[in-house]
Amino acid sequence: MTGWEPSPVQSRSAVHGAGLTGVGVLPWQQLQMARTRLGLSRSDLARGIVGASAISHIEAGRAIPSETVLEQLGQRLQVDVAKWKADWAPWRRRAQVRKTLARATSAGDWANVASTLADAWGVLTRFERHLYGALLHAARGDTSSASGSLQAAWFAEDAPRPEVTWPGTAAEVRALERAEALCLAEIARQSGRTHAAAYWDTRARRRGCYTEANEISGPGGRGATMSMTGEELGYQDAMRQVERALRRRAKALEEMEADASEEQLALLQARKAEVEHLIGVVQSLHR
Repeated sequence: MTGWEPSPVQSRSAVHGAGLTGVGVLPWQQLQMARTRLGLSRSDLARGIVGASAISHIEAGRAIPSETVLEQLGQRLQVDVAKWKADWAPWRRRAQVRKTLARATSAGDWANVASTLADAWGVLTRFERHLYGALLHAARGDTSSASGSLQAAWFAEDAPRPEVTWPGTAAEVRALERAEALCLAEIARQSGRTHAAAYWDTRARRRGCYTEANEISGPGGRGATMSMTGEELGYQDAMRQVERALRRRAKALEEMEADASEEQLALLQARKAEVEHLIGVVQSLHR
């Protein structure tokens, strides 16, 4: 088995789905086009409805307006409000599904994960389908299928990549990273790799439990916020300080190369390579 699939009965939502496949202009692109056509700045559009920065988040696809905000924005943009709200409906549905999956995963409620995944199959990206499928297999003790689904997720054409902006908020990305870490931890644990399991358990904990609504609900911006514990904030700050110190060391070594002899140069370059490797390790721990 190379990927998780719902049963034929469960997958009917993929047929009568939320319409996220084969779409043309995305609703947040429609918003930007309508705003530009009317010659409105983001501040002009936002005035009295939401905070000015909220429009930037909406136009980038990083936040979803509430029903009320959608109606107000549609009226200001002089569009067909009924059609406007209908265009946004599938994306509002996906944001809610992602939040439900994140909460269920954090609670270890695998029955809820399975039912939500099946009901919303047509709403999620291929990466998300395979990732949460892998997590379900791992929770059931099927490491072979879990590994297959996880590989399918990694090779999915819509998997998050550094060079591509993934269509979701920072909280949603962290929720996926947490699900991935939990899956890898369980696979390692069931394979008897205790050290690897401990490592991925730690990675999962550092991503915390995020339940951001991802919804712009009125003046001032987001309806809910992403939260981090004090311990997590302290950890992130410490890692950033370590990275800055390593970068300063790398720069100092680079400056020393200018006046170094051939023998010293080889030693300095070796040390610099070690420092750059450590920088990469630190970045992987707090990305």
